[in-house]
Amino acid sequence: LAPYVNSIIVMGYDVHAPNGPAGPIAPMEGEGGVIGYMQSYLERADSSKLILAVPYYGYDWPVDKSQGQPHTLAFAEIADTSRNLSILWDEIYKAPYYRYKDSTGVLREVHFENARSLGIKYDYLNKKNLAGVAIWAMGYDGLNKELEAVLLDKFTK
Repeated sequence: LAPYVNSIIVMGYDVHAPNGPAGPIAPMEGEGGVIGYMQSYLERADSSKLILAVPYYGYDWPVDKSQGQPHTLAFAEIADTSRNLSILWDEIYKAPYYRYKDSTGVLREVHFENARSLGIKYDYLNKKNLAGVAIWAMGYDGLNKELEAVLLDKFTK
């Protein structure tokens, strides 16, 4: 398609989704990571045609799958819910997550993107001279300004 289109938006997320095991939804490195995934596109299309799509949401899984269903959370809800929790960092995947017990006592794990993980992706995007970034979905950050701030920091001169 590359010779026939102006740009290609590459969905760089949902590596782990609600129908599968818990894990980072948009890992930078490791299995299913953005770096390896984008390399296959870079081998077939000019970087100036590639746009990396990133998520402004996360997934909330029960650690024990028999104790409930996973569900999607917008970044605004994640920011509010995790305010008093410790955000953990997976150094292999370059991705944040946290654990908490819900109101019924079920241990749950939430994987998402934050300013740190998105900043790493944006640095990669700039290093590879990609055409830009797409976001699923604008507005999912609510009134939180940290995701907007990292966009401005990485893409304004």
